[in-house]
Amino acid sequence: MPEKIIFLVGPTGVGKTSLSLSLATAIDAQIVSMDSMQVYRGMDIGTAKATKEERGDLVHYLLDVVDPGDRFTAEDYQGLAYQAIREIRKEKKVPLFVGGTGLYMDAILHDFQFGGLNINEDLRKKLHADYDREGGQVLLDRLAEVDPVTARTLFPGDRKKIIRALEIFYTTGKPMSEKKQEEAFSNRWDPLIFILEKDRQDLYQAINNRVLSMVDEGLVEENRRLREEGWPRKSQAASAIGYQEVGWYFRGLVTKKEMVRLIQQFSRNYAKRQVTWFKRYKEAYHFRLNEDRDREEALETMVELAKNFLEKESTK
Repeated sequence: MPEKIIFLVGPTGVGKTSLSLSLATAIDAQIVSMDSMQVYRGMDIGTAKATKEERGDLVHYLLDVVDPGDRFTAEDYQGLAYQAIREIRKEKKVPLFVGGTGLYMDAILHDFQFGGLNINEDLRKKLHADYDREGGQVLLDRLAEVDPVTARTLFPGDRKKIIRALEIFYTTGKPMSEKKQEEAFSNRWDPLIFILEKDRQDLYQAINNRVLSMVDEGLVEENRRLREEGWPRKSQAASAIGYQEVGWYFRGLVTKKEMVRLIQQFSRNYAKRQVTWFKRYKEAYHFRLNEDRDREEALETMVELAKNFLEKESTK
């Protein structure tokens, strides 16, 4: 019998964290973070990680699981997420996945089988050399020519993801996006998906304000501490939005004002790609959160839908 799992997803800045805490409390769930940067220890302000005070007694999984200098992949996430589901089930609770990393969501729902593609070390070394010599934008443009769907989800700083996508295309002759579509939807899970949305201008304003709050809360100081602890400048985590730009500020490449503007811009661009990604889930329930009352009504509806969902036998 497929296991029931619930997803609460949406773009950065839409208000997932506060709503997830209320929903988890109402349906007796435990939260599994679904954020590619919140897995890193010490990266709290720039990833908008819920504080210990905000979390309260609610159990959260997949926060602070690796050091900032470590590499962390979708395969790593999938394995830890499956483990979290087992632990939550032992506690007779409901797994509630919360975040905005669409690839992680797909890895679970489609039960991606990683490792099916042999690594071509020579090709990988060449692509890394190309990245060092020509820069991330050039390789991202190259990827856009052969796999525009995947390219639209990436930044020039996503070194490993860009190289992996090119590697898949050059090895198989098929774009990574097509390879994913060939994966069967997993029968392991019976999912209920809630997608949060805002009107574009409201979302962008929320993102701009959040970036300003992050700076006020100590984003620059958090970056400085991480670097003093020996955080590698070329690590996967260092390319994250809010960390890459502060690094440029430290190196004198941009002013503090320009740093803030770039974080806001890149965050808005990322949110736009997230919105596009989640639109593919036609079976999901979509909630628009433009006013405070929208949040209250959405929570009430989600609680009702979730309770009905959990009470019913799976139809799969």
